[in-house]
Order: sequence, then C-alpha cells, then structure tokens
Amino acid sequence: MRSEVTKTTKPMSGDSSSPIRERRFDLSLSAVVRGLNAEGSEFEEKTHLVSISAQEAVFTLKSPLLISSRVQLVLNVPRTLILGQRFYLQISGEVVSMESTQNGRKNHLITIRLGKPYKIESPS
Repeated sequence: MRSEVTKTTKPMSGDSSSPIRERRFDLSLSAVVRGLNAEGSEFEEKTHLVSISAQEAVFTLKSPLLISSRVQLVLNVPRTLILGQRFYLQISGEVVSMESTQNGRKNHLITIRLGKPYKIESPS
C-alpha cells in the first residue's frame, strides 16, 4: 500500500482560496460497483479499487458512467493481523471524472466523490 498527499480543488469551509490536503492510499481491494451506466441501464460489475482517500475513491470499470451519476461501491476488506475478521464496507458517491484507457482492453478509470453515510457488514 502506497500513500501520498494530494491537493483537491474543494476549499476548506470558511476559506475559499486554499485547497484541502488529503492523504490518498493506493490500495487494491476487490469491490463490486452498482448503479446506472451511461445508457441508463442498471449494472453490477466486479472490479478492484485503485486508490482511496477520505473524499474520493478511484477504480476501473468496463461500463462507462456519466459524470454526476451516483454509484454504490462495496469493498471486500480482508482479515489482517490488525483486523480480526474480514468485512464489507459499503460506500457511495458521485462520479466526478472518467478517463478511457486502452491497455489491451477497453476500461474506464472512474473517480467518485464519496458521500458521508457508509455501512459495515460482516460476511455471512
């Protein structure tokens, strides 16, 4: 896992001139993304998280999405020495960018701005 500090363009409350500095983690976790694709059809696609911060998550999809569409992301967080058991973290957010990539197959690099509510579930 790699960590880096990034600047976002969203201003801190009360200060419209300075960007927020946040830590982004390059973290590969398996995930499932649900929502509406660019054609307006419901989809569910397995993927892997590329990176995550307190405000944004980045992942790849085969399905193109529209900017400002909402998606749900379910992360499969594995058991580790620190975490006694694995769990699923459900988060949602709004698509803020989509870049098409051509690395042998057509994928889209999706960035979502995370919403506040989240849900943690134990596997059954």
